Parts: sequence; structure tokens; C-alpha cells
Amino acid sequence: MTVRVGLVGAGAIAHAHAQSCWDLGLPFGVYARGHAGDFARRWSVEEYGTYDSLLDACDIVLVATPTPSHEDLVLAALGHGRDVICEKPLTLEGASAQRLADAAAAAGRRLFPAHVVRWFPAYAAVKARVAAGELGGLIALRLFRGGTSPWQSWFHEESGGGLATDLMIHDYDQAMWLAGEVEAVTASQWYDDGEHVHVLLTHPGGVVSEVDGTWGPPGTPFFSGIDVTGELGALHHDSRDPAEPYESPYTAQLRDLVSACTEGTIPRVTLEDGIRAVRVAEAVRAALRNRA
Repeated sequence: MTVRVGLVGAGAIAHAHAQSCWDLGLPFGVYARGHAGDFARRWSVEEYGTYDSLLDACDIVLVATPTPSHEDLVLAALGHGRDVICEKPLTLEGASAQRLADAAAAAGRRLFPAHVVRWFPAYAAVKARVAAGELGGLIALRLFRGGTSPWQSWFHEESGGGLATDLMIHDYDQAMWLAGEVEAVTASQWYDDGEHVHVLLTHPGGVVSEVDGTWGPPGTPFFSGIDVTGELGALHHDSRDPAEPYESPYTAQLRDLVSACTEGTIPRVTLEDGIRAVRVAEAVRAALRNRA
């Protein structure tokens, strides 16, 4: 059976997902409130005039729209009997993310968050080495990520979650992937020529993850990295260091999640992982408000 993907959204991240569909030979179409014409022509795919018509034509829905629209789009897709892959964060609040989980269970459909960093080879290698016990017991993690501040206003509005959610949720997910649940959160925020958020996450056993995020002025190159310290050693990765070419993590992610939807294989990320990341991001925003 050929799996048909219905892509919702026509922004920058939608192009990354379109390339992944292309790489895997998965037919796809697009819906974006009737303004996806250029996108459809770029990828030589059909532009659907309504969301319902896209849902009728696909097997899996891939939601790549601004965060405030996620809940309604995912609920509609699940109600239409479709499995869903949703860009991170699933929603802004843990309660709404749980509503999506409940709806997926009631519909008997699969829902996965697109936490693509889990498929970046360097991060996956860190996970494998930690899981193999090479570092012994974990002591501390440091995760950092930054780049040019988005020009779209919704990223910065309360409805979009801002830097502490939209960018840094990747690293909350990584911290929990490596060190387990988060038991306590502290956070601070400041501005210079950009915006900065510093977060401390406390995990079981006293392991602490230090997470830093930056949205800088135009022209700030993207960067990310991770340092893991254990009783027997340490690991380091910085995206600015030279690296061998590798398959697009978006393609690897889509392959894994489509297989989970169609074959029942165990994916690298789960719905529960996505909900946990939303709850941590929500706690970070609350901590920032309490400091204001």
C-alpha cells in the first residue's frame, strides 16, 4: 500500500517535510488555507482548497503550521480517522496536549510529535553511549541552541510560546531522553542585542540539566550542542564543529514515524514524550513569569 501524506502548512518547516516525503517516495499534497500555490508548484503536488478535501485524500496528516493552530487541526484529523504527525510543540499547555492524547486513544489512531533532534546523528550517538553505560551514572547535562530571531510575530507572542518554548523544547526533550523526568524547574531571561533564556532542570537522583537558548539579531548563524558529564567520563557535541555528511534527520524521522503508523513499529519518540516536553515548557514559562 502506498502511504499518502497530507501536509498542512506551507512555511519554511513544511519545505523540510516536503523534501522528506520526496526522499522517501511518499506521495503528498498540501493545504494551507488556500495560499499554498507557490509551495504546490515548487514540489509539483496538488494544492487542496479545504482541509476536509486534504483529509479525504491522505492516510497520514503532517501538521506543520503555527503552534496556536495545532490543537484544532490535530483533533479534526483524528476525527477523520487519520494518523497524525505534528510539529513540536504539540500544544502550549499540558492540558490541551492531553486532550489530543485522549482523542487519539478514542479514535484508535496514532499521534506523534515531531521532535526531530532525536534523529540527528550526534544526539542519537550520545543517547546510545549513555544508554550503554559508557559514562556511568549521569551527573550533569548542558544543552544550548540559538540562531536568528524569527521575523514572524506569532513566534514571540504568548500564543506561540516564545523562545523558551518554540526553540528550547528540543533540549527539554533531549534532557528527559537522557536523564528522565523533570522534578524542578528554574529559569531566567534577559535581553541585549538579542533574547536569552537560561533554564535549570532537576532530574531524579539530583542530575541537573542546564539549558540555554538564544534568539539573536539578523544574521546570527544557527548553532546547537550538548555536553554530558558522567561518573566515568564526558561527551561533547557542537554543531559548529566539522561533521561528516548525513541523511536529513527530517527524512529519518518521517521514515520512523510512518513505519510506526503503518507497521506498528516502536518509534524513537512517543506521544507521551511530546506531552512531557510541553509540560516542562509550560513550567519554564511559569517560572519566567514569576520572576518578572
